[in-house]
Amino acid sequence: MKLLLVVLSIVVTLKQNAVLADDVLASVSQLRWNNRVLIIESEQNQTDEIERYTEEILDRDIIWFQFNDEGIKTNYPNELAASFATDTKGQYINSEDALVLIGKDGGVKLRQASINLKQIFALIDTMPMRIEEMNR
Repeated sequence: MKLLLVVLSIVVTLKQNAVLADDVLASVSQLRWNNRVLIIESEQNQTDEIERYTEEILDRDIIWFQFNDEGIKTNYPNELAASFATDTKGQYINSEDALVLIGKDGGVKLRQASINLKQIFALIDTMPMRIEEMNR
């Protein structure tokens, strides 16, 4: 019985440590199946524009990241890994893109040079996973 309690205690401790480690976001792929992701690279601060649509963003399970000279702004609630910005921009942003939309399946759904959130919401609302979410 004591051995079982010790083993159970170790498992619980390891599980808690794994959850804490998962709170640090190292890659967009960690959000797969739970969130859609907007990656925005803009010299201008887009935060006010984005935050005007907080309800729509929450309703569509969107986590957004804005990269500019000031650093990263995001609605992700936990810590970002030190390499997150460099790795994410290297993987998803090219010189023509201001915005990249990544679906819950991890696939790139949209790349565009301009930022039009209403257009993005309309596109998301045509996606099969989103239609299923709206029908619940």
